[in-house]
Amino acid sequence: MFESGPKPELPTGEAKKLGELVSRKWQEHLLLFSQVKNRVLEVNPDIYIPLKLEEGKSSPLGLFAEASLKRNPGVIPERKQTLEFWPEHQRSATLGRIIFGDKQGRIYRDIDLKGIGYVKKESFSSNIAKVLRPGEYTESGRMGLLQEDMALFDRQMTEEFLKAGIRTNRVIAVIELEEIIVNGKKISVSEAIKARICEKDFHPVVEVRAFGTKARVADVLSVIKTGGLTEDQKLLLEDAKKLVSQELGFQETISDEEYLKWFAKTLGQNMGRMHRKGWLHNYIFNHNITLDCRIVDFDAITKIENKYQLVNEIMGAGSVIAELADSIFGHHYGSTADLFHKSYKKAFPLKKRDKYFELLAN
Repeated sequence: MFESGPKPELPTGEAKKLGELVSRKWQEHLLLFSQVKNRVLEVNPDIYIPLKLEEGKSSPLGLFAEASLKRNPGVIPERKQTLEFWPEHQRSATLGRIIFGDKQGRIYRDIDLKGIGYVKKESFSSNIAKVLRPGEYTESGRMGLLQEDMALFDRQMTEEFLKAGIRTNRVIAVIELEEIIVNGKKISVSEAIKARICEKDFHPVVEVRAFGTKARVADVLSVIKTGGLTEDQKLLLEDAKKLVSQELGFQETISDEEYLKWFAKTLGQNMGRMHRKGWLHNYIFNHNITLDCRIVDFDAITKIENKYQLVNEIMGAGSVIAELADSIFGHHYGSTADLFHKSYKKAFPLKKRDKYFELLAN
């Protein structure tokens, strides 16, 4: 096993290499955003981060997707910005990578904005990112927008999860949008409602979030080519492994096998603590678990009503581990499932589960 020493002061992972990759593949990973009229609704007072966020005032982070980049970005005009886009994240974009922390001693690196418009690859065969026109329902939400009440609920649940010792992201702020961009033109939300682009009483917001790595398991599973992981996927995985190694205090990056074992144990613990609290995520699959094993996106969370819901969710988590193992080892799932279940049962002992179900039955 690796020798452990003092934990690194700056758990940067492969941030530098990721920045270089994005710069080199700018057409694939960068989009142009414009600042729109906005108002900061909430700022998390427990996070130390040098961003311009003051409740009741406008913020430069009130951004909305405007267009694909037709040429290599040089000097970006005032009130415009390029953000980093990855195909699996269709209504969120990465603002940047910087080491920061919160009052409880947790360390974060990736900052993203959710609810910034709907973006996707231009076509299946093309790697060029494209901004879609608002006005249609998508699997990622109406027009890539985020409703205010869903964002505030997500913020509340992340705080509850963190208090319960469950790994997740943390919401930095929620920003109300007073404008969106349609076909390159800014229009007010009231105009969007009149044009039936938004429903009446729809209040779009941008959720500013903090992660270790924002990358999800889905990012290293999507469109795996015959030769294995793509260059981008390999780098995302190496970045996550390095971040985890630094978090654990190892002096060198852990192996694929050790990473997978850590992932299985950690996910089992997270799931056990979540279910012990009576929470059902409802969407445990590869897009809602990060590569540093944080359970994210809580807009659909509910209370557990019966044990069959638990079984389905545990199976979903097991599938995520199996998929991850398959992408790394090629079907060598081994004892990882056992590690997951042991860790889950330790966090949510059988006697407590039985007592819990008796209460539910009553």
